[in-house]
Amino acid sequence: MKNLFKPVYIVLILSLVLGECKNPKNYDFVPAFLKLVPIFVKTNTAEELSFSSADSYDDNSFGLISFRKLNQIVNNWDKTKINQLNGKVVVLQIDTTGTSNGFFIPSSAQRQVYSYYVYINPNAVSTGIFGQSRNNGVLETELIVPEGRVVDNFLGEYGINPAQDYIVIAADSSNQDSFLYSLRLYYTLRYWGLDKKNIAFLNGSVRQGVQLGEITASTSQNREIKQSFASLKSLYTDNTILQATVGDIYHAISNGTTTFENVTSIPANGIQFVDARSSQEYSPSTTTGITVPNRSRTCPIGSNCKVPFEGRIRGAKRLEWSELLVSSSTNDFRFKTKAEIKQTFQLRGVSETQTIIAYCDRGLRSNAIFFAAGAILGIPVRLYDASWIEWSSLAFDENGDGWSNLSGSSPWRSDRSGRTEGLTTTTPSNAIIRLSFQTASAFSSSSYKTREADKLYLRTVGSGSSSGGGGSSGSGASGGGGNACGG
Repeated sequence: MKNLFKPVYIVLILSLVLGECKNPKNYDFVPAFLKLVPIFVKTNTAEELSFSSADSYDDNSFGLISFRKLNQIVNNWDKTKINQLNGKVVVLQIDTTGTSNGFFIPSSAQRQVYSYYVYINPNAVSTGIFGQSRNNGVLETELIVPEGRVVDNFLGEYGINPAQDYIVIAADSSNQDSFLYSLRLYYTLRYWGLDKKNIAFLNGSVRQGVQLGEITASTSQNREIKQSFASLKSLYTDNTILQATVGDIYHAISNGTTTFENVTSIPANGIQFVDARSSQEYSPSTTTGITVPNRSRTCPIGSNCKVPFEGRIRGAKRLEWSELLVSSSTNDFRFKTKAEIKQTFQLRGVSETQTIIAYCDRGLRSNAIFFAAGAILGIPVRLYDASWIEWSSLAFDENGDGWSNLSGSSPWRSDRSGRTEGLTTTTPSNAIIRLSFQTASAFSSSSYKTREADKLYLRTVGSGSSSGGGGSSGSGASGGGGNACGG
């Protein structure tokens, strides 16, 4: 008899929810209202997440936007909102120098535009929005895409609603680190489910736009936080496919014949690896090592430590990240035109139909490939976040020099000809970093641990938010899931 009442209860609850909602949005209002795990979380593919830019960046309203487009948006947001959004504009000016350029996108509560100066110290071990030390089940690597709670804290710190607000990411001034960490933030927000229409990346720095007379700026830094924060969980969107694991790469190299668990299937059109590093890193001509390991790693000589070997992932094509820019040598970190970028991809033999897995040394420079492919040319793309730092650590000392990281029989060894080309072992051996793998890690069945945790976070009941320190105001914000009525 009890079971007969269950449908009645469900109908009553739905009636209450629908009665409260004048304009319910899609399928997400019921679980948000009831604080339940959503019935559906949309899991996207890399193909679904890539999109093509307009030929002129002036015509883009998301993805890569020009100085003129930014000026138009911030000056008219109260009159003309775009992309069917009804929230506010949030401009995040990313700086890695510690000294602001002195110009800021003007904030206006009346126009619902808020601009914030965000500082990241590239020489410190990051534990925030720009990267976090995380264990994938095989190895712990620094500068991996952060946990959901870290991203939610960041959104709360700046009062961002990821479903309703329009976020513009911009380098504060024209320098390599500010540019790359800005791109890194774009990747992180997309990974964590933000829709393409909610994020724009400014083509050039704020200072450059002011100098060219194409941006109207203020010399006053905004410190007001508009509190309208919502958790990533309110998006009901899973974009974690954007991160490629080392298991995914082994699986692709072996044409799908590995026995690792939780690896991503190879798409019908195939996979291609794109190396964003320099020619010297791609094809090393020295044995003294090039790649500097994570700061937490040590070696017997105490300083100037290097990774165990250099080379490239088998079959990788080299497209150096700076080839996509106007002129990194003169600090012009704007992307070239769409036509020029397309030509560069063609010259480097990168297919427009195969899914790209981009990598570099530590998942920073490869963000330029990720953005150009996925947000300018519309090529499906994923990021091997851990990059060469992780790849070259998965090695065994064949010469018996005492530095072995993995057992010789570990299935995770990358120092094999079937997985690495141009392999050059670092000398002297006392300059090689020492890692200690537990047996469980060295013979783990999967490298999926971080993505698995992130998928669980998106599907777990609760706001996922907490107070965030630092930032423009020093005040955090807390918030729950999405509004049941889509507000």
